[in-house]
Amino acid sequence: MMSSYSQTNTVLLFVSHEDTYYSEYIVMLEAFEAQGYTVDVRSASNDSACTYMIPASTTIANTANSLSNSSYSDFQSQFSNLFDSSWNATLNSTPN
Repeated sequence: MMSSYSQTNTVLLFVSHEDTYYSEYIVMLEAFEAQGYTVDVRSASNDSACTYMIPASTTIANTANSLSNSSYSDFQSQFSNLFDSSWNATLNSTPN
């Protein structure tokens, strides 16, 4: 018999407990949530996971604009088209 928890639209997302690349993590998390999934984020440690970007002071917008043949506007359009949801620009900077 399946538990009620396993019958929900829940995704288990494993992240590194030391260094999780922020833009990969947050875009994936937001995409799952935009599709109606509940996301349970876990790591291999009981300590809080930490995120980073390279360079440390960059944002998702800066990174998207630095890619060849791409832009932040392209990223926003693709996110919207793929997940039927607007990208939340308040998530562009890595949290403290």
